[in-house]
Amino acid sequence: MPIGFLVVFAVLAALVLVIPGTLLVGAGLLSLATGTFTRLMGGARRFWVPLALPGIVLLPMGAVAIGLAMVCAGIAVLAALLFAMQVSSVPVEAHGDDARPHFRNAFGFDAGPDVRDLHTLNYVFVDSGVLLVRFEAAPATVDRILTQGLEPADCVDFDSETKRPIAGKPAPQWWAPPSEGRTCYRASSWPNGFSSSGAGLCRSTSQRALFFYSHGID
Repeated sequence: MPIGFLVVFAVLAALVLVIPGTLLVGAGLLSLATGTFTRLMGGARRFWVPLALPGIVLLPMGAVAIGLAMVCAGIAVLAALLFAMQVSSVPVEAHGDDARPHFRNAFGFDAGPDVRDLHTLNYVFVDSGVLLVRFEAAPATVDRILTQGLEPADCVDFDSETKRPIAGKPAPQWWAPPSEGRTCYRASSWPNGFSSSGAGLCRSTSQRALFFYSHGID
């Protein structure tokens, strides 16, 4: 069930339960009060017991209904919080000049004029995040990136890290690392602001295209 529908369902259930629950508790208290008053006024047992007896039944029923309403309200609040986090953590794509701030966040320096065909995807959810960067650059820029801790690695590791869906969705069309004719690199940690992080890069040997990813969690 989608979270949005769960919120609506839980709110409606809480309303449906709390109204009769409140009425039942009120009727039960009135019944007990009437029976008790009659007893204190010296009424005979055959008078005050029938007056108080419905309260003994109605009061627990109302309390149960109100308790269930509170549970539904709690579920609604939790589902609403999850829905808000889900909405606020949609993967954000950027292209060209709009992607340059993400390039700087990824590598710690501004993209020079040699960096072109730049695309990024940034996704942060609660205490974790993923960044994808696709670009072309001059050899000097590539070497500057590699010297930040990226070491040659098996491309199987790169594939396993980047082929997983992001926020339940496949990677964008521009993220298409080559399956052959490539060199891969990996870093066991990366300065992306997370306490635990990693990064990888796939470099085409026949083209200038580079595919970089970093991930992290606190």
